[in-house]
Amino acid sequence: DNEKAFTEERSKKMQPIIQKEMDAVDAVSKEGAYVYIIDTQAAQQGNIFINTSLSEDVTAKVKAKLGI
Repeated sequence: DNEKAFTEERSKKMQPIIQKEMDAVDAVSKEGAYVYIIDTQAAQQGNIFINTSLSEDVTAKVKAKLGI
């Protein structure tokens, strides 16, 4: 089935990208001694409230690790 083949191939091609992103997040979390790093957009979709005044946005640090 074409849809299944497409999904499998997409997953296969995305895996190295996802791994690189997760490695960057892991490095930032260790360097900053963060207990949690949460994707705020995903959290909002899951109806999870994050108080941004008590949080730090580490997006720029992760992007720097990724070289973007």
